[in-house]
Amino acid sequence: MVHINFILLGASAVLSLTVLAAPKATDKKPTAFPIGTLSPEELQTINQKNAKSRAKDPIEVIYTKSDLKDFPTISSPGSGSIPTNTTNEEDELSRRWIYGPDNRELWPHTYYPWSAPGRFTRGGGFCSGVLVGRRHVLTAKHCMWGSSGPARFAPSYYDGERLGGSDVTAFIRLASPPPSAADGWTVCSQLEDWAIAILRDPIGDSNGWFQSRTFNCPAERNHGKLYHIGYPGDLGGQRPYRQEAIAVVNCDSCNQYGPLLTYADVMGGQSGGPLWALEDGGVRNVVGTLSLMGEYSSFAGGDYMVQAINRARVDFP
Repeated sequence: MVHINFILLGASAVLSLTVLAAPKATDKKPTAFPIGTLSPEELQTINQKNAKSRAKDPIEVIYTKSDLKDFPTISSPGSGSIPTNTTNEEDELSRRWIYGPDNRELWPHTYYPWSAPGRFTRGGGFCSGVLVGRRHVLTAKHCMWGSSGPARFAPSYYDGERLGGSDVTAFIRLASPPPSAADGWTVCSQLEDWAIAILRDPIGDSNGWFQSRTFNCPAERNHGKLYHIGYPGDLGGQRPYRQEAIAVVNCDSCNQYGPLLTYADVMGGQSGGPLWALEDGGVRNVVGTLSLMGEYSSFAGGDYMVQAINRARVDFP
């Protein structure tokens, strides 16, 4: 276990972050491809990466902001995004396993939507994430970048892979540096602390996936209607815990999209876990992915995140 102190946003308050079983850093620069330079044939090569082996690192794919300008900031539900074994969060609110001031609830279900969120592993570390396409998983950039070794995603992980899992063949990030102690985790590095992992197998076809959209801060903040799920290290990191009635109390000053500041109960291991809204037709729209904790629990998000999800579905079908 490694304990790291960061100065949050250049203020005098200290952000305390516990990294559980953190993977060793590597001096080897990962293979990176700016997406704008890739031909269809090169995209196909990346799609076939690691098709037969789990032993290699995922390829890193970089989207620039100009690569995303023609893609929408809300995703359209695909035919497989909501499978038949669906439920609504409202149907589950009376089922509580955790009592007291900690609002996280142990959530052992495997039917949709709980078949879409899951647990990432890479090296000796782990994070959280959620399916946002047939083989596309939204997580935090700091969970993928700077680590080494094979990566794997297991939906609805609970003391093991109940619904199986799939190896990560590539991951997509925005062309910007990751949050770090050196830059003080600036508000913009928090907003852009998202990544999209590309899985070898289209497990979303059977598990379903979440949609995504931008969060309208002036209209939607201070309304406790959001949900979060992840794998908290302080509770073992092996089982999913869910929280409901989360409100965004402010959208910080990078731009109008955030980062999204909340008082959600979080801990190391929940990084990359989704923040979502339940909307008409049972659609789950992800508006953020957990970045860091401090005075607030901060979620990455914004227009580029949603546009990147939409583009990734095209580039990596």
